[in-house]
Amino acid sequence: MVYGDQDAVVPAEINELVLSAYDKATSIVVPNADHGCGFYSDKPDVTADVEDSLAAFFADNLK
Repeated sequence: MVYGDQDAVVPAEINELVLSAYDKATSIVVPNADHGCGFYSDKPDVTADVEDSLAAFFADNLK
């Protein structure tokens, strides 16, 4: 899961519940990102963090 630490739409507790329900689930918490986790952000550093985190996840898991 990708989760923005400033998300006002989905509480952090929901992220934790979903993670606990799936053994292989991982979480990427994006600092200073709201709901949408930087995909729609006007903050280039947040968008770059999201892109870098997702690229690393896919590189590690899609082999």
